[in-house]
Amino acid sequence: MKLSIKKLLGLLAVAAVALPSVVFAQAATSDLESQVKELTRKVAALESSKSTQSSFGGGYVMPTEGDEKKGGLLHAAQDIDFGGYVATSYTEHIDQNQNFQGKVYDQNQGFNMNQANFYFKKDAPAEGGAGFKIDMLAGSDNNSMRHGTTGATANNNRVDFNEAYIDVNTPLNTGNNDILPSVVNWKVGRMVTLAGREVINPAANWNISRSVAFGYGLPFRHTGLRTNTKWFNDKLDVYAGINNGWDNDVETNSSRTVEFAAGFSPIENVKYFSTILYGSETANTAEQPVFLWTHNFDWSATKALSFGMDMDFGRAQDAFGTGDGTGENDMWYGFAGYARYQINDKWAGAYRTEIFQNQGQTRGAAGSSATGPGAGGNDTVFGNTFTLEYAMYDNLITRLEYRLDKASGDDGIIYGGDSSRNTIAAQMIYTI
Repeated sequence: MKLSIKKLLGLLAVAAVALPSVVFAQAATSDLESQVKELTRKVAALESSKSTQSSFGGGYVMPTEGDEKKGGLLHAAQDIDFGGYVATSYTEHIDQNQNFQGKVYDQNQGFNMNQANFYFKKDAPAEGGAGFKIDMLAGSDNNSMRHGTTGATANNNRVDFNEAYIDVNTPLNTGNNDILPSVVNWKVGRMVTLAGREVINPAANWNISRSVAFGYGLPFRHTGLRTNTKWFNDKLDVYAGINNGWDNDVETNSSRTVEFAAGFSPIENVKYFSTILYGSETANTAEQPVFLWTHNFDWSATKALSFGMDMDFGRAQDAFGTGDGTGENDMWYGFAGYARYQINDKWAGAYRTEIFQNQGQTRGAAGSSATGPGAGGNDTVFGNTFTLEYAMYDNLITRLEYRLDKASGDDGIIYGGDSSRNTIAAQMIYTI
């Protein structure tokens, strides 16, 4: 009995100690359950809010993680390439009372804001699809873009489309072969010409000034359709197209101008490119077609030394007739040879020699028009240009140039009272 009493007293003592803990644990458990229930309620409310509209945007739905909406302006901009450049120059005559006859771009003495360019484009996917290009141009050079073939026309310093076209690649499904092209590229809109070696973009040329043939023997741009295919494993590049003519945004007669061009590399480090244009360039008549055939060669002799050549032949049918196709034709010829030596990463030197002859003087450079020298008969213009280039920074090109022009014509006096002209020029180009 005594032992039972002791056991009972021990149990009572343990119960006295444990009871408060049990009561406390029950209370804590109750609080924890309440907190869990509250958290569960809040999570449920948050999940519900993801599928309801926000009170701030009206139509905005909160996206869940990994479910961001694709597309839109920012997504489209990731696939668009953009860039441009700014080109300025200073030109001065060494001789007194000289003028800029025979030149197109650098007509003004002193400082010039030649070109301000900005473009953005998206190339058509190679496997098939569409893209575009918009290329804007302003500056004094843009004012010299001709509309037609009879000389420069001022554009009142307007911003113009240098290029603006839709770009499309269409697969041909010709299978695996080494001859036929696998895709045809279409461009519809305004495009720079394929004719000639020199281009509108000054950074892509070796000299500051352009050749006489560039300004008066060749077109600048075309508005129309151009196709491009690549044959023999991309070794032969072929172009074919139809357009409104030389620098015509809108057709001026009932005839269109057709273009054909091809380029290939006959031997290693040598490239050849030829262009043919044929169509009427006279307003309101299709009986006076113009034929142009150009040949361009480029040879990389070494990593530092490069050569180039440009040969042009043009003929305007019935240029001095009555428009019925039976009159006298006009013909012009252009030749330019180029050499460039890359001295080091910063310095380079370039030289150009050129000849331009116009037998009938319908071309402005050697004709009786207000934009060119000469006043009758056959005129021949010779030119020698020396250019020193210094790449001050990766995106900044600076150039210094000396140019000597000489001309032989029936009058013998064409450059402001002389048969020769000396010009010095400096140029700075910033590329984006």
